[in-house]
Amino acid sequence: MAKISMELLNSEHKSWLELDKSLKRVGGLNVPFGMYMQEKYAFKDKDLTDEHDTNMAMLIIIKNHVEGIK
Repeated sequence: MAKISMELLNSEHKSWLELDKSLKRVGGLNVPFGMYMQEKYAFKDKDLTDEHDTNMAMLIIIKNHVEGIK
């Protein structure tokens, strides 16, 4: 499985939140954060694809895909 740093995860989350906010302002829809990260980093983690809650997706990524976290 792919691994990323905590700093990269935080940066991606911040960017996704800004995009989500902008899309909501104009009536658009965004993909869930877990699916976005799954597609971008090829984590090969079915739980991320199925998770629609941003906070739970963050926890899954931290647990399974962040370097140095055990």
